[in-house]
Amino acid sequence: MPRVPAHLRERALGMLQGGMRTADVARAINCHVRTVRRLRQSYRETGRTADHPRSGRPRVTTPAQDRYIRISHLRDSNKPRMFLTLALFRKGIPGKQWIGKYRRPRQITWQMKRNLIEKLEVEAENEYWLSRAYMTKEQEKGHAAEYRLQRWATLKASQIKSFPGHRHVGDHLNQLNVSKKWTIP
Repeated sequence: MPRVPAHLRERALGMLQGGMRTADVARAINCHVRTVRRLRQSYRETGRTADHPRSGRPRVTTPAQDRYIRISHLRDSNKPRMFLTLALFRKGIPGKQWIGKYRRPRQITWQMKRNLIEKLEVEAENEYWLSRAYMTKEQEKGHAAEYRLQRWATLKASQIKSFPGHRHVGDHLNQLNVSKKWTIP
């Protein structure tokens, strides 16, 4: 069962101190009566509503970074994200994991997370710079007109240079003019 969020724990303690019954408080914050009793007992012993510290490996990424990774991969539908998303949501690794002798799924290490975060930061920076306009609309209008004209002129000149010169029918038939004495009788 999920933990009761901090704001609801404080609200429940306020209701209890205000004189509400335990069952009514549990119904109001939508949790079990035993949870409210434990909360009240914990508050009497420690004087605070925060959870006790839990054992386990310390986090490599902050919750904000985890949220950024999830959102950025869910946002762009063109990216292949299946492996990464499933691994980050702790749902396991897709595919046939147990085919082959002693095959195990690859563990997600803190270095892999760090490298992924660095790659995503670079990608986010690239997206930031590419999404900004380099020139204003006025500067954009006709900024490459001279360049295009110059390229067109060089292309046309190169085509004309490689094109054979003009030939006339008279040049081909000139060999037939042995004598230019065509007389009409």
